[in-house]
Amino acid sequence: VQSSGFSASPRNHAGMFKGTSDSYGNAFSSLGDFAKAVAAGNDSRLMRAYNSTTVGEGASAGYLVPNAFVQQMMDASLQQEVFRPRANVVPVSSGNVVISGFKSTDGTGNKRAGLVMNWGPEATDLLEQKPIAQEMQMRATKANIFCRVSSELAADAPNFDAMLSQAMTAAVAAGLDYAFINGTGAGQPLGVINGPSTITVAKESAQAANTLLLQNLANMVGRLLPASFARSVWFAHPTLVPLLYQMSYTTKNVAGSENVGGGHVQAVGHDAAGNLTIFGRPALVTDACSVLSAKGDIVLCDPMRYLITMRQDRSEEHTSELQS
Repeated sequence: VQSSGFSASPRNHAGMFKGTSDSYGNAFSSLGDFAKAVAAGNDSRLMRAYNSTTVGEGASAGYLVPNAFVQQMMDASLQQEVFRPRANVVPVSSGNVVISGFKSTDGTGNKRAGLVMNWGPEATDLLEQKPIAQEMQMRATKANIFCRVSSELAADAPNFDAMLSQAMTAAVAAGLDYAFINGTGAGQPLGVINGPSTITVAKESAQAANTLLLQNLANMVGRLLPASFARSVWFAHPTLVPLLYQMSYTTKNVAGSENVGGGHVQAVGHDAAGNLTIFGRPALVTDACSVLSAKGDIVLCDPMRYLITMRQDRSEEHTSELQS
């Protein structure tokens, strides 16, 4: 989703959803404790909230995960993700919400959202202008991880709780990054490479498959919105990393008919910790991108122009009703 005119809110759950209580979740010491209670099926802590926290009926029914554990997992996932920490994340309270903003796709004539600065002397009539507004219909889509764990593992593994949390958190991080970059928009987010504003830069004439040229990267920068360069980030699949490290330029003679030299490309660099940069902008390696030579193998974008809305399940409301 392309957006403009939004200010970045806190991206962690604790910052976005302040002041929420979770007496249901307080009954469990950890996610593993909750999982074991669900597996047992006769835990009194679940029985207290059964009618209010069961989703579906019959064989499709299940228990809501307490908000405290959802927050812990989402915030732990945030530390592993590459896209959401840099995107524009807005908390919402309903599954369907309309967000208003300004459309800035037309930048001709120095316009921004349909507005342009005019020059003139004092005491002259000003030209009234109307900004180009737009409404975005944001619809919440649920994501889930349903896993089966043997009773032997739950009973015997001393670090079962940590193992379960780490595995699910890693899956959440990978799933969100893939959706925000590659999502189809059908029952899931619309990824940046599939959006209507995406520009695909063609390879050079006669460029061989499975190659990456400095000119490819330069052409991508040339198509980026100028105002977005300072916030832009590169996302690259691991299969491109060797090519980035080996990238070099060739010096030809005056006639351009013979190679006479070459050298390291300063446009691709890294710091002491190994963090890559391309043309001075961060380059993040992620398998959420496509493999080399497929669309989306390397992406240059301004994540702050990508809008993500997040909704919190209000299980604490159900619990308070049950206790009243």
